[in-house]
Amino acid sequence: MIGLVSKIKMSNPASNWYINSRRVIEKLYGNDADMFCDILAATSPRKQVKVNWNIAQNIYEWYKHDGYIDCQGLMGSHIPNVLRAIYREPLHGYKVPAFAANLKGDMNRVSIDTWTLRYFGITQREIRRKEYYRLEKAIQLLAKHRGMLPAEYQAMIWCKAVTAAGRTPVSYADMI
Repeated sequence: MIGLVSKIKMSNPASNWYINSRRVIEKLYGNDADMFCDILAATSPRKQVKVNWNIAQNIYEWYKHDGYIDCQGLMGSHIPNVLRAIYREPLHGYKVPAFAANLKGDMNRVSIDTWTLRYFGITQREIRRKEYYRLEKAIQLLAKHRGMLPAEYQAMIWCKAVTAAGRTPVSYADMI
C-alpha cells in the first residue's frame, strides 16, 4: 500500500500543494507562520492565488510594522476573519477555517471553493452548510479510495479544475 501511495503522489505533483506552500510560509514567516496562514485563508475567497498572497503579505507587513491593517484589496466579507487571524481567534465560515487548517498541515480537512464546485459540476458560487459537508465527506471518501489524504486529493481536483478553465494552477510555493 505504501508503494501505491508513493506512486500516486509522485504522479500527481498537485497533491503536494499544501506541503510545499507550508514550507515556504514557514521559511518566510517563522513563528508567525500560523498567523500568516490564517490571514491567507481569510483573504482567499474570490481571489486568485497571486493576488491573495500579495494582499495577505501587505496585511501582515502593515500589522507587524505599524500595528494596523490596510484594507486595500479586501472584500468587506474578508475583514472580520482578517481581524480574527491577527488577534489569533478562530476563523468563521466553511472554506476559510478548512483552508487555514490545510495550510497549517491538517490534511484531513477539505477546502471547497468555486473551483472544487466546478469540478463536480456545481454551478452555484456558494453552497449551504449541509451541501458543503456532504461534498467534503465525498472528497474524503474518494481520497481514501485512491490512497490519498483528503487535502491532497482536493488540491489535485483544484488543479484539474483550474487547468480545465485554461489557466495555470499556482501555489503559494510559487510566490518566491
